[in-house]
Parts: sequence; C-alpha cells; structure tokens
Amino acid sequence: MEKPIVLIGMMGSGKTTIGKKMSGMADLPWIDTDQWIEEKEGKTIPEIFLGQGEKAFRKLETNALRETLKTYPLIATGGGIVVTEENRKLLQQDGFIVYLQTSLEILAKRTAGTDRPLLKNNANALAQIYEARKSLYESCADLVIATDHLSAEEIGARILKAARTSS
Repeated sequence: MEKPIVLIGMMGSGKTTIGKKMSGMADLPWIDTDQWIEEKEGKTIPEIFLGQGEKAFRKLETNALRETLKTYPLIATGGGIVVTEENRKLLQQDGFIVYLQTSLEILAKRTAGTDRPLLKNNANALAQIYEARKSLYESCADLVIATDHLSAEEIGARILKAARTSS
C-alpha cells in the first residue's frame, strides 16, 4: 500500500469503527481527522462549530487532511471532508479513497440522539446533506462499499484486499 487508505462517507457510515477494525487487522497506525482536529484545537467539533462556525472548521479540516495524508497509512475522515474542493483534490491525488456507502435509513438510526452540529434543529437535515454529498463522495472514490449488510470486519477485509491490488 503506497498511498494511505482514506475512508469517506456520511456521518454514521462507520468510518471510525472500520478504521479501528482495520488498524487491528493489518497492524496499521490510523487517525480520525475529527479526533486530530479536536486534539490540536483543544475543543470538540461541536464547540468549534458553535464558537468559530463551519467555514473555520472546514479550514481546520483541510489542514488535518494535508497533515494526516503525509503521516498515516489509514485515515478516517469527517463526513463533510468532500464539501471543500481542495480536499477532494488532495484525496484524489494522495490517497486510496474508500466511500462507505450507507443507506439513509441506517444513517438516521446511527446518528439519532448524537451531538452532530449539522443535524441540530432540523429533522430533514440528514437527508438534505446525504443528497448534497452523495455525488461528491462518488467522484472521489477509488472503491465504493455498500455497508448496510456487512460487518466492520468484512468491510475492512474488502478494503485491505482492494488496496493491496491497487498499489
């Protein structure tokens, strides 16, 4: 694997869970870009959104992507990483990009009751975000995996196999 494996997809698609699983399966160091940002900023993502706004967060996200692509073989990204054109270019240029495609129904179950800044006070927000980002995820992806009926281990094994054959 020459390029880092980068997991993209909607909030609740399992990027962090699968990143952790793959890290153990392949003995690869991994990072979650949201976690990287929280550690660097000393604030949670919701605190950053509330205090600085989405635009400032997206700049932090681009910095996180740029840095993690240089140093980690396995990266789980925030769901909105693809909304910034510069991020899409970085992904396509420097990573093996895996889109974890998850149905809206499952995403809704997984994100219900969570502290996701973009879902606050809007019952239709998840569906709107899903529709707005779907083509962006697809345009960046080297591999698309429909995750609805697979375990984290099955997904991880498919990604590792595909990454090995792509390099």
